[in-house]
Amino acid sequence: MTLTLDHLIITVNDLDAAMKQYEAQGYTVRFGGVHADGATHNALIIFADGSYIELLAKTSPDAKTAYQHYFNHGEGITGYALLVDSLDEQISKLTANGVDMNPIIQGGRK
Repeated sequence: MTLTLDHLIITVNDLDAAMKQYEAQGYTVRFGGVHADGATHNALIIFADGSYIELLAKTSPDAKTAYQHYFNHGEGITGYALLVDSLDEQISKLTANGVDMNPIIQGGRK
């Protein structure tokens, strides 16, 4: 089974400020959108191979989101997403080896 990096998640307190900071370092940063729950939004730094860095922020400091676990430890690298050939097969392998799995969260953005 092939595991490929899809994206790295970096939580930030202020999305606009983070976008400016990364742009000042020479990155091309694109606003990604507001997630379906309306509580978070993101910006993307996309690389030639299709992988990307996601800058993730709450739309307001008190927003309640299914992604709260990303914000529990402040700003910084908080997660990553991998592409797999078969999600069901990968989940079965991980749980069979004792890995605790969070429920799958249906995502999306506007």
